Amino acid sequence: MNSTWNVRSCQLVVIVILGAVSVVAACGSAASTFNSKADLTGTSPIDSLLTVTSIKIDNFGFGMFYRGFRASLTSALAACGVKSRMLQVDPLGLGPELNDRIEQDIKEFHPSAVLDIKVISRNTTVSDTGSVREEWIFELNMLDVVSKKRIWMAKTMPKFNARYIAPGMSFATSIASRLRDDGVLRSCPTDAVGWPAVPRLPDCKDERRSLVTQAQQTTDMAERKRLISTMPTCD
Repeated sequence: MNSTWNVRSCQLVVIVILGAVSVVAACGSAASTFNSKADLTGTSPIDSLLTVTSIKIDNFGFGMFYRGFRASLTSALAACGVKSRMLQVDPLGLGPELNDRIEQDIKEFHPSAVLDIKVISRNTTVSDTGSVREEWIFELNMLDVVSKKRIWMAKTMPKFNARYIAPGMSFATSIASRLRDDGVLRSCPTDAVGWPAVPRLPDCKDERRSLVTQAQQTTDMAERKRLISTMPTCD
């Protein structure tokens, strides 16, 4: 595999604009303003998308943010008539191993395009009242599979608490909305119609109960140890 699919090596020349923030008392939300650029010349409409993301589960609220993000992005893309698959990779992953994983998914899934979503930086602040706010910088690149051309690039700096599902869902729909507004996705619901509702996802306690049950039922001690190690600590 050559460096064609090493989308993490792309350098963007866009200015980050701080997005508007809307925080819900219990769990928060993530409203993002993107600085983006699209070049769709000579490309066909996207009907399938492979998303490569370094939103690592153990860095995002024991998976709460990630689960919300994944479910909502999958739902939004489906509403645009786009089949999707998500490949989660190590945030530091580069080189042949990453390229081979992407190439394998491309062979299996046959996507029209590959979208890379990478975390650039993270800063956590705690207020006097104990509320947590995290500032992130995300870099996004989309490549057309046939032409190997980069057709969309963006940066965004949302603020949210990544321990919860709702900000992940909100961030996902903000990406889908931007792709729609930039003309990259062409058959999406309008703002007036809105994105489809996502079925309720398991929260932290649901996830912990599920892992406890799995650990109790398995007779494989190594698997039991692994399941216990992944159990979230819930408030």
